[in-house]
Amino acid sequence: MKNGRAAVIGGGISGLAAAYALRRSHHVTLFEAQKRIGGNANTVTIAPDTEHPSTLGIDTGVVIFCGSAMPPLFDELGITRIPVSTDLTYLTIRCAGCGLDTAELDNGLPRRPHISDGAWRHFIEGYQRLRGLVAEGDIALRPADLVTTEGFSEYFVEHMIIPLIAGAYVIPPAAARHCSVTAILRALANVGIQLGDSMRDYCTVKGGTRTYIDRLAAAVPDLRVGTAIEEVGRMGDGVTLRDSTGAVHDFDKAVIAVQADRALSMLASPTALQHEVLGAFPYAYSSWALHTDTSVGTSDAIVHYQMADCGNAAADLILPHNGVQKIPGPVQYLSTCGGTPPAPTNVLQTATHGIAVITPQAVAAQQKLPQISDSVLAFAGAYFGDTAHENALCSGLNAASILLGGRSSGGLRDMRTGIHTAWSDQT
Repeated sequence: MKNGRAAVIGGGISGLAAAYALRRSHHVTLFEAQKRIGGNANTVTIAPDTEHPSTLGIDTGVVIFCGSAMPPLFDELGITRIPVSTDLTYLTIRCAGCGLDTAELDNGLPRRPHISDGAWRHFIEGYQRLRGLVAEGDIALRPADLVTTEGFSEYFVEHMIIPLIAGAYVIPPAAARHCSVTAILRALANVGIQLGDSMRDYCTVKGGTRTYIDRLAAAVPDLRVGTAIEEVGRMGDGVTLRDSTGAVHDFDKAVIAVQADRALSMLASPTALQHEVLGAFPYAYSSWALHTDTSVGTSDAIVHYQMADCGNAAADLILPHNGVQKIPGPVQYLSTCGGTPPAPTNVLQTATHGIAVITPQAVAAQQKLPQISDSVLAFAGAYFGDTAHENALCSGLNAASILLGGRSSGGLRDMRTGIHTAWSDQT
């Protein structure tokens, strides 16, 4: 017997997870403004040809998953995981201007680029001091602060810190400049992502992320794709939604599973705390192209950060898909974002992705997120943790649990400490 009607706003992974968890107890309606579900999890289908006789599913958004951070939902859905090869490293950094290249390391350091003795000495000192930032660094530190107050060289920050943040979180370098360096480094240290590290606890999904996106969606009988919700209001013990056509929908409960800034704009009468918390998350929006033009650049890593010269703040982010997704054949599939456009004839798809920027203010706001959800209206999204797919998934399951009178079941990364809470810790 169902206990009423529940709405889920947002058809990304957070919303799909919430709808899936609520379906047994409520009549669930999921609203998605776009024509496609999945959000940043997007699989492009490549038709068979002479090089690959089977259809390829290439993930352009979410590429890898941290196996130990995933809740049991994958197993429940019968999803086949494919371990990422331990021969792959997560990130390589290359600068055409000075010759810096982290593809080959010597005692943990890249080979010396074409810089002065003093600049190289400061680079080594900066690299050796990173552990200290992880252990004792102030969450308020941004990349520029490392130069102005902490004594790091500008060369080190531009060629190591900015690429490390931008590459790990797949955000433009301009957005990386606003991040909390300490929070990011702690999170990376806790998942074992450092220069030269192999991928030991990561996997992809057989058939692409659409495999389990489709299985989650199949469990939601009332899926309204292309229906944008403009306003969410509390009405007595329930929730009233108004969509872009002006139609009004009444529900007993709701989950808002969209980006934090969008969630705030939907609220008809946000509380002061909701204003404070949801308004603390800026977003970086970037345009990506899936293509086969290797002249843009490529690498054997999962993410490659490429600078044209030392004085140019712009850079290319390159995601080579063949290695991580074990795609056979000579054709190389890449997703790229940055200043070097691929040849138009090689482009297979373009997309815009928005990712929460982990600023010091965002880290502080994350501590108050549990206070803005209750048993009638709950929130979910990747901004609850480190913006990774696993955190988005767990936030949706947690939101459903809160609506049902339970508690958060964990599965999120605390960006103050970088520590991931095991899924069962808080049940």
